[in-house]
Amino acid sequence: MKHLLPALLLAAATLPVATQSESGTLITIEGGVPRASERCGAQEADFILHAERPLTLVQRTITGWNKGRFTYGTSTSGAMQRGDTQTINTCISETMPTLEICATPDGGQEQCWTPAYSGRNGALMLTAGFALAAAASAPLDAAALQGAWDERVSGRCHMLITRTKGNEVQVRVNWADGAAVDNVWTFSGLWNKEQQLLAYGDGMRVRREDSGKTTTETVQWSEGAGTLRHAGGALYWHDAKEHICKECIFQRAQ
Repeated sequence: MKHLLPALLLAAATLPVATQSESGTLITIEGGVPRASERCGAQEADFILHAERPLTLVQRTITGWNKGRFTYGTSTSGAMQRGDTQTINTCISETMPTLEICATPDGGQEQCWTPAYSGRNGALMLTAGFALAAAASAPLDAAALQGAWDERVSGRCHMLITRTKGNEVQVRVNWADGAAVDNVWTFSGLWNKEQQLLAYGDGMRVRREDSGKTTTETVQWSEGAGTLRHAGGALYWHDAKEHICKECIFQRAQ
């Protein structure tokens, strides 16, 4: 299956790129010039990672895509101190990323990045995803946050954000299991513009089934906790109850 990462496109090997966390830059990344590779059967590229703070770096090989998630093979991990550098070589495919790089700061949340290329006007471009951004995006307030957002990995998940008053927002996520079954998550809370973060504790999941004559709704669980974070122009939803959307990337609906 062809896997498409969000359309945040950067010319390869132009400017350093920084992975962002809520508390600052974790890693700057340089390189990424694709070259022909007999070993890979297509192309490969080198990326130079510069640690901007103490962190644990994990590299996971990607073996496939199943039920809206990556599947993984081998993984390696190691500690990096501020100022440390590491060069990573990876095969480049136009259809499926082959490597996921994740950085976890001391006492912080894991941020992940997947190098992949997609054709555009006949040229290969570096496609950035997850917590990677070419530059810090403009912060959103609660009013700018509201609206429809589409999940770009699975293509079957949609989010609607409504501001009720002040910085209070309500979020509704729909994920269809088929033509007759829809899963609905709802949660609400105060949007923190400085942190670009919503933390909630009132999450609820409802399963809706349509028989053609009647529609039944079943509450799967309630009082779920999690966060919704904005970075690089995209939204990242962390559901602590089920971890249902770990690889999800939401972008403005077109």
